[in-house]
Formats: sequence, structure tokens, C-alpha cells
Amino acid sequence: GVTGVQTCALPICFAQSGWSEEETRFRLDLLRKQEAGAPVTSPGVSPHVEFLFGLLCDDIEAAMERLHIESHGRVARGIEPRAGPLAANTNVVMTDEGIITVGSFLFRFCGLIARAFTRTLHRAPTFWESANYSHDLARAYVRDDPRLVAYWLRIFLSFSTTGTHVMVPFQPAKRHELVVFEQVARAMEIFAIAHEYGHHHLDHGRRIEDDPKLDEFSADQFALKITYEVERKPILMPNLYLSSGAGGVILLLALETLNGIREVITRISIAPSVTHPDVDARLLQFDSVSVL
Repeated sequence: GVTGVQTCALPICFAQSGWSEEETRFRLDLLRKQEAGAPVTSPGVSPHVEFLFGLLCDDIEAAMERLHIESHGRVARGIEPRAGPLAANTNVVMTDEGIITVGSFLFRFCGLIARAFTRTLHRAPTFWESANYSHDLARAYVRDDPRLVAYWLRIFLSFSTTGTHVMVPFQPAKRHELVVFEQVARAMEIFAIAHEYGHHHLDHGRRIEDDPKLDEFSADQFALKITYEVERKPILMPNLYLSSGAGGVILLLALETLNGIREVITRISIAPSVTHPDVDARLLQFDSVSVL
């Protein structure tokens, strides 16, 4: 997640996170190669965003093929140059085709949440699943690290006021953070996109009599099915955040928190959605390891 960061500042940021010059050079060279080979769906969009979106869609569609689901053959892809952590499916009128899109800043949002989440875990690695876990103790662990609290707040304040990461300093993952960070971010991103593939596959939004809230539940279930199947072909090592559906849990809770903070800042009460059920209700339907 280096989208939007001045290239000349990247070596300094990586050095501050403990990466050597050689490691930094390798990562920047890889970034340039990825951007050079990225597709173009929307003029002016970061090539890195285009590359990530193409890669994730390929993984999802490969999983659908293994499950003998062929609806992805009627899908076009695109990046919407809009602020905010957005993902959407648009039906093409009078056809059975659809367009899966994500906003320009979805991956940046997921990357920042994943980085803050990883740093929260590392505050007390053995605590979160211990017998003496409690919400009060968890809050205390986080409050005892003012820099971590400030990092979380910067993320939500930035996205709630601008829809972008402009207020959040770029802090690359350190070596001991990298694996969990990459796994959490990937799990969040694949769930978000697979959810929209689910809307397309299930023909949501084409029938007036459909219940949009029930559609959200079924799109979630489709996404969980796909994330589990994607993880049957793991990258390097197993990603339990992906196979269990935990990435979807983290994403939905982060979006709920974002809406809550936006409501506090604007002092405008956000009415319950007529199309999306409450997050708690959605999570109750996650029959996955992450919830148990």
C-alpha cells in the first residue's frame, strides 16, 4: 500500500521501519514492474491500484472456476476514481452482464486498517486468545500505547472527513509485522470484491420484489465461500484470516466504526440503511471459524 506516497520519500519511510537499502531497492523495483504491467480501466487512476485489483479479481475468478461457477465470464472490471472505501456491482441494462468496481482508495483503507490491526495484536500477542481476556483489559492495552491510539484515530478521521488517507503518515510494516499485515489486508480486499461478485452471480438488483437486506446476507455467504476456496491455493503460507472469513469480519467492523466516527464529526445522525442490514446481524450469519 504505497499509493499516493511521494516516491522520493519511500526510502526514508522504509529505513525508519528497519528495512535495509537493498531490501528497499528490491521492493521499489517490484512496485515499478507491477505498475508498468498494470491494466488501465480508468484514466488517471494509480497503476498500483489497477494492478492490485486485477490480481485480486484473477484470484477470485480462478476460485469460481474451481467451484464450476461461470458467471464471472459476464463481468467487466473497473476502478471508480472516487474517494472512500467503496466496492460495487452495477448491472448492465437489458443484459445478464455486470461491472465490478472498487473505489480508488479501497485498498489504501484496507491496508491501513490491516497495519493498525497488526500493531494492536503485537501489543500483547498472547493476550487476545487467553483465558483472562476482557474488553476492559483490551482497551487498556491499546490506551497504554498513545502512538497506536493516534494511528487508529488518524485513519478513521482521515477517511471520515476526506474519504482518503491524506492525514495518515506512511509507516511501512516492519519485518515482524509483514506476514500478518499482508494476510489481513488480502483477506479484507478479497472479501470486499468477492461480495460484489456474489451480487452479480446471484442476479441481485434485477428484480423489484427482491429484499436488498437478504441480498446482502447471501452476498456475504458467497464471499465466504470464495475466500475459503481462494485459500485452498495459498500464497507461500496459509492465511487463516482468509479461509475463516475473519477478513470480512474486520472489514465490516472497520466500516461500521468509520460510519460512527463520521456521524460524531458531522453531528448528523446516519439513518439505518434501507439496503444493508446491521453489521451485527450480518456477522451472526458468518458460520465460520472466525466467529466461533
